[in-house]
Amino acid sequence: VSEESHDLEHGYFSYVVLEGLQGEANNKRFDTVVTNLELKAYIDNRLKHLTNNKQVPQSGSSHLTHAIPLTEDRSGK
Repeated sequence: VSEESHDLEHGYFSYVVLEGLQGEANNKRFDTVVTNLELKAYIDNRLKHLTNNKQVPQSGSSHLTHAIPLTEDRSGK
């Protein structure tokens, strides 16, 4: 079930995905690229935190092993 937030003006899931793609998901240990694996891990943790475990993300596969670049982190953080 998707949780909505009037403060965020988004659903929590959409908000977290956008945060992640804007660079928050990048672990920054190796590069400036946000990968699918980093985004999935970020969503899993951040969404549970924001919704007090009311919204738990589900993915189509728990066997993701190959990192696919999604976007470059240009936030400079």
